Amino acid sequence: MAAVSIELESGDDPQTIFETLNSRGVDLTPGDLMRNFIFQRAKGLGQADHSLVVDKLYEKHWLPLDRSFWSQPASRGRQTQTRLDWMLTDHLAMHIGDLVSVDRLFDRYRRWILTDRPFSTVTQELESISATAAIERRLFDQDPNDPIGNFGRLADAFDVSTVMPLVIYLATEPSVASEIDRALEVLESYIVRRDICGLTNKNYNRLFVGLIDRLRKAEGDKLDDMVSYLSGRRSDIDRWPADDEWRTAWLGRGQYKGARQPRLRYLFEAIEMAKRSALNEDIEIKSALTIEHIMPQRWREAWPVPGFEHLDDDDDMNFDLLTRQAERDAVIDRLGNLTLLTGALNSTVSNGPYSVKMPAVRSHSSLALNRELNQFDHWDEDTIAARGLSLFENARRIWMAPLPSDDKQIANGAPGLPADGTQCRFTYAGRRYEGYIENGALMVDGVDRTFGSLSAASRFITRTHRNGWNDWHFGDGMGGWVLADAWRREAAE
Repeated sequence: MAAVSIELESGDDPQTIFETLNSRGVDLTPGDLMRNFIFQRAKGLGQADHSLVVDKLYEKHWLPLDRSFWSQPASRGRQTQTRLDWMLTDHLAMHIGDLVSVDRLFDRYRRWILTDRPFSTVTQELESISATAAIERRLFDQDPNDPIGNFGRLADAFDVSTVMPLVIYLATEPSVASEIDRALEVLESYIVRRDICGLTNKNYNRLFVGLIDRLRKAEGDKLDDMVSYLSGRRSDIDRWPADDEWRTAWLGRGQYKGARQPRLRYLFEAIEMAKRSALNEDIEIKSALTIEHIMPQRWREAWPVPGFEHLDDDDDMNFDLLTRQAERDAVIDRLGNLTLLTGALNSTVSNGPYSVKMPAVRSHSSLALNRELNQFDHWDEDTIAARGLSLFENARRIWMAPLPSDDKQIANGAPGLPADGTQCRFTYAGRRYEGYIENGALMVDGVDRTFGSLSAASRFITRTHRNGWNDWHFGDGMGGWVLADAWRREAAE
């Protein structure tokens, strides 16, 4: 038999509320049960400043979670729960580093609290929930100018809510939080590249929660460890595609399907923003843009294959024509043939011939994606391939590749940094950075932090993802300098 405590405000009729919950078939949610479990244990905390401590804790930590924002429904896969229940599920999964079913959330939370006793006080317990809620709210708000909010857009578009516990861990872990934008770039690249290659996301739940436990135990740079670990995967269920494989999929696989439109829109919006130069106006994309085929799916109506005009309309058995039609059908859904348009413009020009369609796009679309179409005076299989390659070069700069094989070997146990006292230097953008090795880590002059790897230092300095072994030089003790990569190769022999 369970007892439930419900906090009421003045004017609430407790009997009516009890009847609603108990007699009219309205079940208590996992969030309701967790709230009551927490505040039942907080009732014995007494008073402070003539007010009950439990009331102050509720007002500060749980009252914000009782607002309408958190009661709104949200879907993950085939399940729909309130945002609050999803947040609390992610919160528990992040802390225990294991999968948590929302249906068993309260039972597992209660057992964790009573068995493991992870918090010394209820106050710490509530502060931990509030920290998670602050991050998850940004994921739900999806502000594209906020790295965490933008990642929420990605998670919705690519249906990868299973990564949320890992994101919360990275955003609240002090040693990573200052570089959360870089950490999310790694996860985004991993997810996007696998998606374009048609690789499954069915193992993501175990992969991402398993990473949390691994990173907690990592003694060096946690972000470096995550990059190294993901780069080292070899199975189809978890590997991170390198550029060659990604290029082949980008150019050769049909990517358009109805359910994939949110993913494609996310991709093309990211490429659009990357294409804008410093001379372009900083314009936010607010229009309800849709994915449009440049050469339409029903291309036979107004886009005939050239060279076969002499055939009669009923001559549908010409082998060469059938071959060319099959070749054209194969490229229609590839990325090189897709772009973003407003719904109104899309419906206006959708299946029209090139001579009509492209002038309308040029006249009414201000996107850099579509301005670049001006360089083409016709549209066929070859131009689709050329534009696809151009888009890929942009994408390759946006979504980073995994570490190369030799760097993964070093990260997984080959020779580390040189002896303490070794002088180090790195020149970037005309500026020289100097440092030295101390206690097996790199100290950079003028930077108030320790780097467990050369790549971590390079990333911090340049704000780009780099192979630090190709950046830094070590002093040889005789006034000379040797590239770090050459030093490690010699040390490995």
